Amino acid sequence: MKVTLIKPVKKKKKRSSVYLDGRFAFSLSDKVISKTGIREGNILDKEEIENIIKKEEKKKALGYALLLLTYRPRSISEIYSKLEGKGYDGDIIRKATEKLKSEGKLGDRDFSRWWIRQRRSGRPKGDIAIKAELKSKGVKEKIIDEALCEANENRSEDELELAWRACRTRLDGYRGLPRTVAARRLGALLKRRGFSFEVINKVLDKFFNRYYGE
Repeated sequence: MKVTLIKPVKKKKKRSSVYLDGRFAFSLSDKVISKTGIREGNILDKEEIENIIKKEEKKKALGYALLLLTYRPRSISEIYSKLEGKGYDGDIIRKATEKLKSEGKLGDRDFSRWWIRQRRSGRPKGDIAIKAELKSKGVKEKIIDEALCEANENRSEDELELAWRACRTRLDGYRGLPRTVAARRLGALLKRRGFSFEVINKVLDKFFNRYYGE
């Protein structure tokens, strides 16, 4: 098929429409046009056309993935799922994610470290909850365990302090309740936030010693 016309797309900068044998065939970014060397008058066979379209699809997939990463870091699985949801095929997604990984813009280790920092700020969550969240985002258990181990070695607070901070704003509301009710509610709160039973029991002891005079 012959490339009969390449003209800029109105209202879309750096994109052009490509016509084959006098009919609109597809639009390409200027970067892909430059990279492929497509010009008016070129004769393209089916395989060459498919390769050009694939390069354009890869560029679009990369652009969308980078846009997602501007909002917040993401796991490899999250990016894969988002691109899959946009209709990109597996080969395009694989090439896009591999490029991002090679450029240091995508990686489950860095993502896990970021996620742990976020979950330990404000009203923090415990390791159980953090691990479950990372697993739900497709991160391998080995990577999660390594990231948690690294974070635990470097953190300034132990998990008891984190758990106390997680429930601190609720303590005044529990202090006037019967002991069994306060223990049940405080324990349930900390369990939801992913702290272990050992840590929960230590928090309960600290709570009752401070507010119930025991």
